[in-house]
Amino acid sequence: PNENHSVIPIKDGTTGKDLLPMLKKKHRLPMLDEYILKVTEADKLRLDLPSEIIDLETNLKPLGLQEVTLARTTEDGDAVSKNVRPLPSTFMYNDVKAAMYKEWTVIKTNKYGKRQHRMLGVDSHKVYNSKVGERAMISRTNIKVAERPISSITWLRFLPGPCDFQIQYSQPDEETIDYSAATAYECGTLVSMLMLRTEIVAKIKYIQEMHKRK
Repeated sequence: PNENHSVIPIKDGTTGKDLLPMLKKKHRLPMLDEYILKVTEADKLRLDLPSEIIDLETNLKPLGLQEVTLARTTEDGDAVSKNVRPLPSTFMYNDVKAAMYKEWTVIKTNKYGKRQHRMLGVDSHKVYNSKVGERAMISRTNIKVAERPISSITWLRFLPGPCDFQIQYSQPDEETIDYSAATAYECGTLVSMLMLRTEIVAKIKYIQEMHKRK
């Protein structure tokens, strides 16, 4: 090891996020929220990953990685200059992790073109919609449609903008809604924007596949 390398033991349950404080201490790195973890090209091929970037929530030990690289996410970095869009399969889910409730701040645009800041929540059965600052699963105040079953999603897809995606629902009425994962300020770097909306789409797609298996 030299000043640019560190040897860190990987224990059961260690995630990429767990490595950041250790690396920060050893290398005095600022702004760790602007960093990503990348695997080697050999590991990318061995694990059949769509991208060398791995989700910081990923459990590392089962992957058998010998080396990872901490890279800064700049707008002119590799992931952006090569126009690489992280695929939903970049996020590694299992049935338990996918079923856990999670929510994100989004900007929702309805069929009338009205833009609203909302909390978008997802668990194994429903998509929740609430005002920012309220927990989506329990919010019912002044929200016309506070929740929809996952089974009501006809399709979802990415839109050209780095934060943007679209979901079509069949219940309670057929409706197509545009979402933006966050404002540019909230997303931070362009890579962060891409990863955030990919995480949302990946979680919903995995849950849809779970339902098909049952």
